[in-house]
Amino acid sequence: MKFWQSLAFVELEQIIEVTKFAEDIGFYGVNFGDHLVTTKQQADEYFYTKDGKVLWEPHTHWPDPWVLIAALARETTRLRFLTTVYVLPLRDPFSIAKASPLRR
Repeated sequence: MKFWQSLAFVELEQIIEVTKFAEDIGFYGVNFGDHLVTTKQQADEYFYTKDGKVLWEPHTHWPDPWVLIAALARETTRLRFLTTVYVLPLRDPFSIAKASPLRR
């Protein structure tokens, strides 16, 4: 069985240490999300909480997942990385195509 650790909402000052710890105790990989924009008022219900509100504030910092993957990969030896949310429509498609690690 392969276990993943979510790094959502981990403070940036602690993310390298937490990632190394996840590797040391045997996690297969780590994952995190991405949001470029969060509005001050939520228009619709968030289905993943009992009260229907999102778990983050409008000022929550969301580092670019590809930059974060590169930084964390430098600090680990075997962990896998996954972004659980990537808001593609808010990005320039040419820049994303050029930067994509999956391009051939």
